[in-house]
Amino acid sequence: MDEIREAARAYCDNFSDEQKQRASQFFQLLDADGDGRVSTREFLDFLLKEERIAPDLVPQLFQKLDANGDGVLDFWECMTLYYMTRAGRLVFCNGCGSYLDGIRFACVPCFGSNVNGRGRELDPPPGLKLILSSVRC
Repeated sequence: MDEIREAARAYCDNFSDEQKQRASQFFQLLDADGDGRVSTREFLDFLLKEERIAPDLVPQLFQKLDANGDGVLDFWECMTLYYMTRAGRLVFCNGCGSYLDGIRFACVPCFGSNVNGRGRELDPPPGLKLILSSVRC
């Protein structure tokens, strides 16, 4: 996950002013109460709003994004999610639903099992798609 965070930082550091504005709008969508941090409740509400992610996947993804382990996501932790969505790195194992943070299509336990262990890429919610579609890489 550290490599993805570094890639996300480099990705965001090269944004134009318009792209920075879009990234800020994305963070504001996540930070529903405007306190500058995204709680697990805000994160869950955002991801489930459009029913694009199974509820049981949310805690695992939140924990992966929460780099410092303080129980909330700051701006840069949310920018990692933004990057993952834009770069197609939001991939989960079809077998067990685990987030795949490497170059894999199934987690180790599901690989070779009778479970369909191919990864699936999640479509971002329509509101997020609108913001992301206007950001040019």
